[in-house]
Amino acid sequence: MAGFFGFWYRRPGGFDRLWTFLLPFLFLWALAAWTELSRKIQYKNWSLSNGLTWLGTGALVLSTALLVPGIPEQWTKLSNPEAVGAYLADNMRPGEIAIIGYSNNATIWFYMQENGLDESYWRVRPDFDAAYVIVSENFDEDSDTVLKANRMQDTIDRERLTYLYRYGRILIYYYIP
Repeated sequence: MAGFFGFWYRRPGGFDRLWTFLLPFLFLWALAAWTELSRKIQYKNWSLSNGLTWLGTGALVLSTALLVPGIPEQWTKLSNPEAVGAYLADNMRPGEIAIIGYSNNATIWFYMQENGLDESYWRVRPDFDAAYVIVSENFDEDSDTVLKANRMQDTIDRERLTYLYRYGRILIYYYIP
């Protein structure tokens, strides 16, 4: 029972990009509440609402302007599947194929297509000039499981895979038959 309730007060960190777009709306909502509250407060002919409205708007604009240069680098860099898709689009030549594990295949295929590669680059076939084997460590994949999942374990000799690069927890191997 304590484990269930422990989730509510020790929640795991959410995705940073998931809710940050709501912050300006939250600030505007809070500003509207302060403005409405300040309309109730008046001193002779002077209204507090106009002053607080301008002060709050100025503070919102100033804080936004100061935060923009400090946007965390993790929000501006490519995600791992996006970086792999861009890398493959830059380095693949006609006749080469990408063999991707099931954990990231649709995402990487999308980014490959966004970067100008067509479906022939990720369609697994026995006749190819070279192959890129993409392994995601997040899902306990290794080159064996990726090759078996794509029915290429008899076509590609795992011992001849050459490690090329790592993007986060995604590994890229290269194979020439």
